[in-house]
Amino acid sequence: MDPEEQFKLTSVMGECGGLSQMIDWLENINDLRGQHSIVSICLRILYHCCKVRSNRICLIKLNVIGKLIDKLSIAFADESLAEIAELLLIIIESIINESNIVRATELISENDQIDKMDIEDEEDNNEREVNIKEQHQQK
Repeated sequence: MDPEEQFKLTSVMGECGGLSQMIDWLENINDLRGQHSIVSICLRILYHCCKVRSNRICLIKLNVIGKLIDKLSIAFADESLAEIAELLLIIIESIINESNIVRATELISENDQIDKMDIEDEEDNNEREVNIKEQHQQK
């Protein structure tokens, strides 16, 4: 089954501000080991939310990569947090992949606009040349 379909209910998290709240909460946790269970649950929810494109885009807009990397550095320092580190890596990877897709799409769109402007400029130049030739022929 398509993950977009399977996890589409999670899109409500991005729409209602739930993702922002989860990220804010995670950002304020410094003792990942002491709060291991709740952090793990939160990251599992975030992991499932990242299966849906609209949520990944929401997370990009929230600039979460740096915040998640900060938590990842804490998790890497403690072997008992390997599960949390793995979830963080998967979540970060999915957001970065989406960011790359969004950026590539923007670049393609920019290039298409530039190409369109070049074509319009060329058409304008051709029209001017025709007008100049017609003016010379009339003389």
